[in-house]
Amino acid sequence: MLEYSYLFLEADVVIQQQSNFYRHLVENLNVAVIILDDELNIKFLNPAAEMLIGLANTRIDNIALPLVIESSIPLERQLGTSVNSLQVISQRAAEWSLLMTGDSCVVDYTITPLSNGSSTELLIEVEKIDRWLKISKEEAMQAAHATSRSIIRGMAHEIKNPLGGIIGAAQLLERRYDDTDLHEYSNIIIEEANRLRNLVDRMLGPRRPPEFELLNLHELLERTLGIISSEHEDKLQITRDYDPSIPDISVDKEQLIQALLNLLGNAAEAMISAKTPEAEIKLKTRVIKRHRIDSKHAQMMVCIDISDCGPGVPEALKETLFFPMVSGSAQGSGLGLSITQSIIHQHNGTIEYRSVPGDTHFLIYLPLEDDHV
Repeated sequence: MLEYSYLFLEADVVIQQQSNFYRHLVENLNVAVIILDDELNIKFLNPAAEMLIGLANTRIDNIALPLVIESSIPLERQLGTSVNSLQVISQRAAEWSLLMTGDSCVVDYTITPLSNGSSTELLIEVEKIDRWLKISKEEAMQAAHATSRSIIRGMAHEIKNPLGGIIGAAQLLERRYDDTDLHEYSNIIIEEANRLRNLVDRMLGPRRPPEFELLNLHELLERTLGIISSEHEDKLQITRDYDPSIPDISVDKEQLIQALLNLLGNAAEAMISAKTPEAEIKLKTRVIKRHRIDSKHAQMMVCIDISDCGPGVPEALKETLFFPMVSGSAQGSGLGLSITQSIIHQHNGTIEYRSVPGDTHFLIYLPLEDDHV
């Protein structure tokens, strides 16, 4: 009889060890795990779920999950269906508003009913996909941009060849015939052909590789702001929020100033054209840690945030904003943002934007590590 007691004790120890192991496993998952009872009250959250929802296990008594999450998908109905019909439900790309934190996110989740005959609990596995959606979108945009630039380079080559011939023929005519009227027409041909060649060169972006040197970022920003302020005089208010601890950064001075001028000029023109009251441009600089650029992670970046209170980026342009020849202005060539993106990419950086009417931000990320010199 004593032998059997020892066996039972050993079995209890093994079961307890297994239980502790599985609990430890669940608590260390990156996927958020939520368990609900059949009335949809939260019974358990692993640490990933606590961080996601903004609610600790010690505060979940009688709190129903639909009371802390607003979903673009009818979450409460899905939970009810899963409880009543014991149906596994999977959902992709649902937008959740987290009422405890005020944040929002995009998630994939699976609802699995766990029934023991007398009651049913729901196991919900949630994975945030915002970052992966952003990465996929950026990679798709960069691939499309690279394709468009490759096409433009081919077109530019085909355009510039005959332009050279046209200019040469017009110059020969000018030398051969001493006719003032003819010279006037040949000059028009040469000037317009040169204008078209310059446009093609601008479409191709910077003609030379960057010449990097260590410079004070805020001095470059101030020089650029001086140019914009002189062009628009008293029509703009400029607000600065600089991080004075940012060290000198390795950049091509003229190219970076050109990129900044394009962004600041666009912001100013958008607000002035829309007659925005109290038109304001804000510049903010910060050091960012572990930011992702393309498929790589940079340890230290500087972020230049250029924001304005204008009408925002038109919805129809948001997916193609950085493509050549795309412009929201009737007077614009559509090359400024494409050239800006090329310059930033040559600096091993990236440029992003977010825009709603009254609040548009263009964010430039540049590596702080001195990789260029």
